[in-house]
Amino acid sequence: MPRQARLDSSGLLNHVIARAVGKEDLFRGEKDRELFLERLEACLEKSKAGCYAWVLMSNHIHLLIRTGIRPLSELMSKLLTGHAVYYNKKYRRHGHLFQNRYKSIICQEEVYFLELVRYIHLNPIRAGGVKSVEELDVYSWSGQSAVVGNKIRPWQDTESVLSRFGEKKKASIERYREYIREGISMGKRPELMGGGLIRSAGGLEEIEKRLTRREFELGDERILGDGDFVQALLEQAEKKSGRLDQAQKKGWTLDKLAGAVAGYLGVSAKEIKRRNRRNEISRGKGIVAWIAYEELGIRGTEIARYLKISGAAATKARERCKYEAEEVSSKLIS
Repeated sequence: MPRQARLDSSGLLNHVIARAVGKEDLFRGEKDRELFLERLEACLEKSKAGCYAWVLMSNHIHLLIRTGIRPLSELMSKLLTGHAVYYNKKYRRHGHLFQNRYKSIICQEEVYFLELVRYIHLNPIRAGGVKSVEELDVYSWSGQSAVVGNKIRPWQDTESVLSRFGEKKKASIERYREYIREGISMGKRPELMGGGLIRSAGGLEEIEKRLTRREFELGDERILGDGDFVQALLEQAEKKSGRLDQAQKKGWTLDKLAGAVAGYLGVSAKEIKRRNRRNEISRGKGIVAWIAYEELGIRGTEIARYLKISGAAATKARERCKYEAEEVSSKLIS
């Protein structure tokens, strides 16, 4: 069966798992882990993404991330590739370090946010490397230490976690620690990691009950949530895919798009491709960048080259002109 495409959109909560090839070690010392976290911080900042929970295990990592202005795939590519290049060079190693495709699961926030924070932060205890919550509180390679205030990680959003346990920080930390402690006896939690329908329905036991009652709910292995949540995401992805198919059938290219946007703004298409800071040209570049990226599925690097601007400038232009670009796109592409 072919692999399913990723569902990648800004503002979504993702549980990300990346594993080493053949259960190799990803880190051989504290310095490796420290540099990985520095690289993660830089990638989060560049993407304007949020990180709520994380853990670095010997041969895999878990992250709970809310996507920002750049796709999760871009963030993860830079993070994993950067670590692999550093690791291979340092240890004179060759070949892939990570399995080819990291796993990302879009999560229904109101139901699974705290469950996933707990699941991720308890990994060292489940693996036996850490013996208690007290040890976990000072363990350097899990986000737990930052949530309880023992480590300072400016890039980790601890406030969004603790705010769910109360307004006063000290009391919320104690409630959070008790919540973590309650999770130890729950074990591996396959319902947070298994197949789509099993995850969506809440585990094998719930699946059996629903089959008995002849109740069915939509599921997808890329999504952790109830049927309505799964369906809404799939419909959104299908709608975007349909627009892309329609645009491709009409032969839309960057040249054709730049010409159409130039006509809409009353400027020359050649000007949009040149280095020019006039307001109308900047708007044109932003509109072209958004439509090309969101509607035509063209890579950001290709768009930036075409517009003769940097990748960062293309991303900023795309976000700045998003709403006008949506309106223009509805007239041009649809």
